[in-house]
Amino acid sequence: MFKNYFKIALRNLNRQRTYSFINITGLALGLACSMLIMLWVQDELSFDKFNENADSIYRVLVQYPEGDNNKLVETPHAPSPLAQAAKDEIPEVIEAVRMEVWGNKKELIKYNDKVFYETAIASCDPLFFKMFSFPIIKGRIPAEKNDIVITEDLAHKYFGDENPIGKVLNWNNWQLFKVTGVISNIPHNSHIQFNILTNYDNEEKAWPYGFSWSMFNRPIYLQLQKNANVQEVNRKLTELLKKYNPKVNNPLIKVMLQPLTDIHLTAGLVNDRAEVKDKKYIYIYSFIALFILLIACINFINLSTARSINRAREIGLRKTIGASRSQVFTQYITESFLMVCISQLIAIALVELFLPTFNALAGKKLIFDILNINVVAEVVAIILLASLLAGSYPALYLSRFNPIRVLKGSVKAGTNSAALRKSLIITQFSLSIILVLSTILVAQQLHYLTNKKLGFVKENIVYVPVKDNIGKKYDLFKEHLLKNPNILSLASKDILPTESFAQTRIAKQGQNTEKGVNIERVGVGYDYFKTLDLTLTQGRAFSKEYSTDATDAIIVNEEAVRQLELSSPIGKKIYVGKRGYTIIGVLKDALFRSLYNKIEPQVYFKLSDLTNNGINLYGVILIKINGKNEQSALASIKEAWDEINPTYPLEIHFLNERYNQLYGSEKQTSTIINYFTLLAILISCLGLFGLVSFTAEQRAKEIGVRKVLGATVSDIVMMLSKSFIKWVIIANIIAWPVAWFLMNNWLKDFAYHINISWWIFLIAGISTLLIALLTVSIQTVRAATANPVKTLRYE
Repeated sequence: MFKNYFKIALRNLNRQRTYSFINITGLALGLACSMLIMLWVQDELSFDKFNENADSIYRVLVQYPEGDNNKLVETPHAPSPLAQAAKDEIPEVIEAVRMEVWGNKKELIKYNDKVFYETAIASCDPLFFKMFSFPIIKGRIPAEKNDIVITEDLAHKYFGDENPIGKVLNWNNWQLFKVTGVISNIPHNSHIQFNILTNYDNEEKAWPYGFSWSMFNRPIYLQLQKNANVQEVNRKLTELLKKYNPKVNNPLIKVMLQPLTDIHLTAGLVNDRAEVKDKKYIYIYSFIALFILLIACINFINLSTARSINRAREIGLRKTIGASRSQVFTQYITESFLMVCISQLIAIALVELFLPTFNALAGKKLIFDILNINVVAEVVAIILLASLLAGSYPALYLSRFNPIRVLKGSVKAGTNSAALRKSLIITQFSLSIILVLSTILVAQQLHYLTNKKLGFVKENIVYVPVKDNIGKKYDLFKEHLLKNPNILSLASKDILPTESFAQTRIAKQGQNTEKGVNIERVGVGYDYFKTLDLTLTQGRAFSKEYSTDATDAIIVNEEAVRQLELSSPIGKKIYVGKRGYTIIGVLKDALFRSLYNKIEPQVYFKLSDLTNNGINLYGVILIKINGKNEQSALASIKEAWDEINPTYPLEIHFLNERYNQLYGSEKQTSTIINYFTLLAILISCLGLFGLVSFTAEQRAKEIGVRKVLGATVSDIVMMLSKSFIKWVIIANIIAWPVAWFLMNNWLKDFAYHINISWWIFLIAGISTLLIALLTVSIQTVRAATANPVKTLRYE
């Protein structure tokens, strides 16, 4: 019986080639898009799950109030001694590990004549390898202070085919480290990424500020007993913190545990160095995949039900000779299944073809392994789901035909399914219009983010990270550069303007420090405000003419003045602990961070020495150049660097490029939505084209009669087009409020964002209307220009 069903299905596919092509192409595109997106979603959800102990590992978070309104924020940085105390005093804790990834800080690593900057550097306690699943394939874990382990790729980079165990790497020309082990390359779906791993004792030795209970500066991971009560452990950790740090007396300060597998999809933590994504993008991409699959399935349903009359006599004959409704249903489900299988095979080929491009767009390294059991299971699930979505209604609809009415010829084409087809077309285009509106609004917000006036100039500003002699001989470096007229200005800073180095608590005179303002502490050199074209609304900048500027003066921004409630800030004293500083200037508020966040209060101190207090670890020199003679300016920087700092390779970066990186996820999302929106519109238009073709075919006699009676081509085109265009207009009316609701919620995540204008909806509506009209016109013009004599003779 099933063999018979397949034979009939193949014959029908061959007989109705145009409609088969439209159905298969639409389904294949929809399935391919859905598979690509689901590969991305699965990859995002897989982070850190490769660890054998993933279900019992947690990262320590500290929650604390910030600002006058006591807004609760969370950070993954906790006091370093908490790790050992938790293991000793909380029974549920099996192991505790301190782990620090050093962020974007670049270290010079040398082996013989091979010299490279490395960024993926971390330090940990030796128990890290017991807690996490990073297998050592050669050697041993770092046990001594100067021991390190490296990844396979890094071992090959420095040592080639040599055995790396026991080899010594020169670190920043001041310390030697011995390679004791080689580990497998870190999986891409790990939130912890490193190429070099040192013993945590080195971290404590290098960090100048200490590791006391009052310093919240290090990530800690805990492994708990199976079935441990996490809320109870949170309570014990909070009590432990307050026991050893009595100054923590605010009831809003709490210690809590974050599951390891939640880290990658938890954005918004303060000073989190892990590579994280916002969970909302999982939902956005999943909805896009579902939208496109639904649009493709709607095509199938519409064309199948529309052409039902062409198969009505076949169904009537089958039922007359004894076929049951279930057998007819099975036959048409089989046809749907066959069509979905063919579409799926084409979709797999499309995924293989376009996966490299998708990886480039999404910044991923996704692999589509068709032999993988999980992939096979997903493909089978998609085939069954698509078969049911696309084939169930047509099969039910066709199998219920009354054989007597069918054989009498009383079943009209589309009589019972016209309303459904209309609603499905409206649904289909509504989904497409929502995607179009989302695309426009995301693009507008991105343009706003990258072009908003920030209060400083980021164009034609380059920066170089401070290395070795450059910090010690900064004045000589500056003097050398300013000889070139294409170097307009330069200044030193403790860290990039787009990043935060340290927070401190300040209070005005007569106010308790505990009731002061939590404020960002910024260290800058002379000419910093001039180099970035920052505006001082009151007072002056730091100057060499005033000897006390280097030790006793500060500059605050307008937000700090507002939060401290200072009416006349110039000359007022501000206190950090018991140390007082005099305000000499007020900086106009500038947006240095992502526009997700509001402007924070800032206090600027004179940066007296780039090698002081460990600032050389992160310090940068900002250089304003003449954009018209960029190459001359860059050559001058290289010349000065090579003369003063020959042992360190020069790095030059542009500040505007670094600032634009703040919106990498948004740009990726915008690009991906653009492509999938185009595909959604294409699939919708394929279905519309098929329905118009069917309508023209069914009304061929009517069109011939109208032409004989004098109807023009434009009259015929208008007659065939108006109902389809009406449906697209209704789709716009439905889609607009839905798109506004979704995008308005998305924009709320930004502290600064565009306003949604009415004309955006009008543009989207006109665009989709024109696309639909073009699609309809292609087929209606062909039908309207057909020779009526041939049409009527054929009829």
